[in-house]
Amino acid sequence: DDPGTGRTEAGTGEAQQRDPWQTGLTTRTGSGGTSEDYNLEAFVASDVSLQQHLGDQMVLAIADPVDRLVAQVLIDNLDDAGYLRLDLDDTAERMGIDRARLDGILAVLQTLEPTGVFARSLAECLKLQLIEKNRFDPAMEKLIDNIDLLARHDHAALRQVCGVDDEDLKEMIAELKALDPK
Repeated sequence: DDPGTGRTEAGTGEAQQRDPWQTGLTTRTGSGGTSEDYNLEAFVASDVSLQQHLGDQMVLAIADPVDRLVAQVLIDNLDDAGYLRLDLDDTAERMGIDRARLDGILAVLQTLEPTGVFARSLAECLKLQLIEKNRFDPAMEKLIDNIDLLARHDHAALRQVCGVDDEDLKEMIAELKALDPK
């Protein structure tokens, strides 16, 4: 490549303009390399998985080695959307720990980023995100508890259950829609 001309390597027989999204961004790598050493495709391909990201956080959040092993099992059993689809009673029994200990480990894992990970349902995922935003008040809790009414667009029932007026309900629904369900 000739960085001064904006042309690609010879070999294709054609001179083409560089596309920074295909050949790399114009930054230094920090290791003495030039922008030619940085390739976005390589960066994206080496991006860490959700499980790796959570594992890195988990070792900082959980000190006990046994709890770390249990946490890693939970991390390994997340689905692609970040939901935990395990039967927790069965998991505790198979691992030889009591359910309260498993619940405590899960509670710590639910504080990791991204917020909402390790939820066991959509409602729990939304609740975790609202708690993190300090927006999980009693009215919002009732909305989450009655998410089936929201799915049916039964706003009259939701207003009654949540104890809010139409404007407040619209704001609450807008807040829920701004959250990430996965």
